[in-house]
Formats: sequence, structure tokens, C-alpha cells
Amino acid sequence: MHYFKFRQGLRPIRTKPNLFLGTWIHKGLEEYYRAGTWNDTLKELSRLTEVMFDEEKEFYRDPLEMVKLLLSSYKWHYRKNDFEPIMTEETFECTLGTLRGVRVNLRGRIDIYAQWYDNYWVIDHKSTKSRLPLSREISNSMDFQLSLYPHVLQKCYGKPVAGTAYNYVRAKVPGKPQLTKKGILSKRKVDTTPYVLALSLKELGFDIKDFKNQIKDLSLTQTFFDRVRVPREKISTQKVVDDVIHWAVWLHTYKNPTRTVTFLCDNNCDYSSLCLADFHGHDSKDLLGDYELSDPFDYLEEDR
Repeated sequence: MHYFKFRQGLRPIRTKPNLFLGTWIHKGLEEYYRAGTWNDTLKELSRLTEVMFDEEKEFYRDPLEMVKLLLSSYKWHYRKNDFEPIMTEETFECTLGTLRGVRVNLRGRIDIYAQWYDNYWVIDHKSTKSRLPLSREISNSMDFQLSLYPHVLQKCYGKPVAGTAYNYVRAKVPGKPQLTKKGILSKRKVDTTPYVLALSLKELGFDIKDFKNQIKDLSLTQTFFDRVRVPREKISTQKVVDDVIHWAVWLHTYKNPTRTVTFLCDNNCDYSSLCLADFHGHDSKDLLGDYELSDPFDYLEEDR
């Protein structure tokens, strides 16, 4: 990905469904924490879907409906237990260090820096295609990007940071309960959120007060939203900083990085087809029609 995105400046014309949907969920959350609404995000997405071909709408699984329902469900789910943002979508540039005469600068954007409970956290919005990750899976993982952000806030902003908090949203259209042919509410289990369940029951003509217990139970077992806090110790953060400096200098020196090909490439990377064609020695020119030239850092300049 590094070579095609950053060296050649290629951007996919049509991203993979899970990445496309995740982008719009992120946009909605960004607007919500900045302005208290997501109206502009939905308007922009609506204009985009209006000019989509039917094939594209099917490919992206009705993105407007999904984003609208998920954002409304998100707000309902955290209505009594949300964090207090101090900085939102903050773009930064910070010097990490110098190695072999090469100064390494880090540029990026922090989703949210917030007070949550009794401490301060770097909060990152994450969308996932299927199930929500387990807390222990996140705690035991090594996320280089988010391990760097506490270091940046402490070094460049002088802000206290306890660690990183992952704000997960499952990118799936919540299901809706249906009526049987006899007009009776189906007992089939629905994969949904409490908000969508209550909304659907009301649309079907039911009094949602009669389903108070079901809605309450679902709020405890829903699988669409989760937040996991991961404390970052200074010693482990510094090791990540040292590794990033090393690899940045290596890329600067040798230009052509090694590639890591795994089973995750096809779902999680928009450049997998180009990368694999190049890896196997095939001519990738025919694939270039799916990409356009762009500045990979243009998103950092949007609000400047």
C-alpha cells in the first residue's frame, strides 16, 4: 500500500464496501462531536447516492439508510454515558526524533481528545465489518498509530494522556422486526439496536411501552457499539516511537519498502489487487483504470 498510495499518489475510484461505509460513519461521528449533529454528513452522502448507478448502490448496501440508523442508534446508546471532547479532529505535526542524520516528523489527525470518567484519553473511531473485537484482543494488540498519539499529545501539546480508547461501531444495517402473514409480530431473532427496534415497533403500530423489557435487555446485549480503554505505559510507547523512527529512516533511505501479504489484504486494503499483481510479476497496467491521482495527505488540509 505504501508504494502505491504514497509514492505513486494513487487513490481508488471505488473503495471496498467496508472501507467506504466506515468512512461515512467516521464523518458522521466527526460532525456529531464537533457540531452536535450529522445533518451535513447525511446531505453529502445523499447527494452522492443520488448519482450512483444501481450496481454501486447494491455494492455499498444502501449506505444512506445504514449510516442514518447507526448514528441515531449510537446517540441513543451513549445518551447517558458519553465522553466530554476537548479537541476534535485535531491535525498535528510533531518531530519524533532524529536517526542517522534524518529528522522524522509525524503528521496526522486525532479523532478526539477527551475527558472520560476520571482521566484523559485519545479516542479513535473504529468501524468493523463483522463482530466487535473482544476487550482482551484489543488490549493485547499493537496499534502503532494509536500508540504514538499519547506521545504526541504529551510531547507537542503538554497534555496528560492515560492511553487510547477505541470507539467501535459495527458497520451493518440494523435489522427490523417483521409481521407474519397473519399480522402477528414474528418471533424470529433480529440483529438490531434498541433504537431501531423501538422505532420499528412504533412504525408497525405497537405501543413500545409493551416491549420495555425487551428493549432494556437488548441494550445490554447489543453487538453494534463498544468502547475499550487501553492504558499506554511510557516505556511501551517509547518503544513504538523508536520503531517508527527506524522504519521511517529505512523508507527514506531505500524508497522501496517490503510488503506484508496476509489474508486480511483483500478486505482491508484498496490496493491489494495492484500489490498482488506486482508481487507475482504480472503487468498491473490494466488495473490502473480503477485508480486516480491524488495527494494522500489532502485530508489533513481540509479544515486548515
